[in-house]
Amino acid sequence: MKNNKQTLHNVQMLRAIAAILVVFHHAFPHYQAMGETSQLIEFISKWGFAGVDIFFVISGFIMAYTTFSKERTFNNAKRFFKHRFFRIYLGYWPFFIAALLIEALLVRPNKLSTLDIIGSFFLTNADMFQLVLSVSWSLSYEIYFYFLFLFTFFFPIKQLYFLIPILFISLVAIVFYTHFNPQMVDNFFYSSLLLEFFAGVLLYMYQKYLMKLWILPISL
Repeated sequence: MKNNKQTLHNVQMLRAIAAILVVFHHAFPHYQAMGETSQLIEFISKWGFAGVDIFFVISGFIMAYTTFSKERTFNNAKRFFKHRFFRIYLGYWPFFIAALLIEALLVRPNKLSTLDIIGSFFLTNADMFQLVLSVSWSLSYEIYFYFLFLFTFFFPIKQLYFLIPILFISLVAIVFYTHFNPQMVDNFFYSSLLLEFFAGVLLYMYQKYLMKLWILPISL
């Protein structure tokens, strides 16, 4: 992760830990299927889903880290869009095509009728039960966050220090309201997962202030 900035080795280490947690989470059922058992592995895999949450927070932090020093211009916004969106899609599509072919030709061709092929291709569907690659649901949230973050290029940095906390507080209010009102269904566009992305942005924005107050270690 070098973009005219120093590599954050501590963040890279945290990414590694998050990746290991996710691997354990997905591998444990196969481990059990082989007749093996381990309390330690079971404990790690039980909490392995938290690796995705860590990735989301890191993603928000890195977005702010790599872009807040850039001039707020349309050209920089366009470069951000091209770099981030193409980076995800060009890395994802080969695996999507491979999974689709395997599903259609070898595994369960009848299941294709229950899948959202278009939504899977463009990552516009986050329902893992309708996706060709069920784990790609997290990429749908990444894409949505990048789209929202794109608009930060149209505001001066000083304004963002006011607007992003307001957005975060608004999301918290909506998430809590939805949670305590069963008649309202969870919605992709104001999911609680967005709080993790913007929490990462806020950690970057106020890291020096938080460290001076020794709040950051507690807040983590």
